[in-house]
Amino acid sequence: LKYFLEALKKCKFKNKLKIILIGSEKNYFKNLNIETQNLKYVKNFKLLNQIFNHSHFCIIPSIDETGPSMLNMSMMASTPCIVFNIGDAFKYVKNNISGFKCRNKDIKNLSKNIDLAINMSENKFYSMKKRCRKVALKFFTDKIQISKIKKIIR
Repeated sequence: LKYFLEALKKCKFKNKLKIILIGSEKNYFKNLNIETQNLKYVKNFKLLNQIFNHSHFCIIPSIDETGPSMLNMSMMASTPCIVFNIGDAFKYVKNNISGFKCRNKDIKNLSKNIDLAINMSENKFYSMKKRCRKVALKFFTDKIQISKIKKIIR
């Protein structure tokens, strides 16, 4: 989270952001003058899906493990991700295609990619959403996951 907070301080267009926090009860952003909404813990998957569908990007600032569930849920809901280049993100998130990958722990790169996402044209954004969903359907569906498990068991 500290990398994300530092990156937000460097964002040129942070005044255009609204951050929706899921799972946190603390207001980490109060000193940054960024609009936030804290949803605490969302236990209803239908509501979680709606949140992803109405979000422009899912920013996953983990430096240890990017995903898999948050990344999978976001991409299945056609919501591009901004992530560090680790874990599942390495394979599934492609710059300007299904989101933005940042060099791990690189605050400046994360800030730059958040600004790129904020200023993306509407056409480019909706194309990215479609491509994001295609990637998710190719790799994350239950059918695909069961097939992978069966191969491991054999």
